[in-house]
Amino acid sequence: AKESVVANSSWTRDRLLESGVEAEQIRVIVGGMDAGLFSPTADRPGLRKSLGLDAEDIVLVTAGNLSGKKNFDTVIRALARLIGQGHDNLRHVVVGDGPEEEDLKCLANDLQIADRVLFVGRKSQADLAGYYQAADLYVQASRNHRLESGEVDVETMGRTYFEAGGCEIPVIGARVGGVPSVIEN
Repeated sequence: AKESVVANSSWTRDRLLESGVEAEQIRVIVGGMDAGLFSPTADRPGLRKSLGLDAEDIVLVTAGNLSGKKNFDTVIRALARLIGQGHDNLRHVVVGDGPEEEDLKCLANDLQIADRVLFVGRKSQADLAGYYQAADLYVQASRNHRLESGEVDVETMGRTYFEAGGCEIPVIGARVGGVPSVIEN
């Protein structure tokens, strides 16, 4: 009997097929999340207040490693455009840390929206769930990112999309890598 290979998305499955793994060996098992933790909250206004978020703000949240493939800079640029068009009640909460953190903070400052982008650092799963529950929208515009080595870093699945969806907030993602395995439309 041949060994099975587990892929975390149909995109990963396709890469395995391209590398010569036989189709009958591949099992796609898309990752999951703790549905008890990542679920809606009964006290959203209280949670927002405890996190320092204004009740009238429209809160976007993005979570993950602050790296090239996550494309946080595009979200910050889009936010600046929307604020420039008069949508000054937008607030973007960035959960996570990583190599691009300082560059992203400088970008928000250069675009004159540093007061509308809140970098909260890496959080526990329970705290992360709270940020999702307090938000109006989850947005992550992942991209295929070319590394200095020439290799391409790709979002193979994207667990944060599941987690935000479990908290019953709308989710926006890019049609890249394994993201379409998590977001149907």
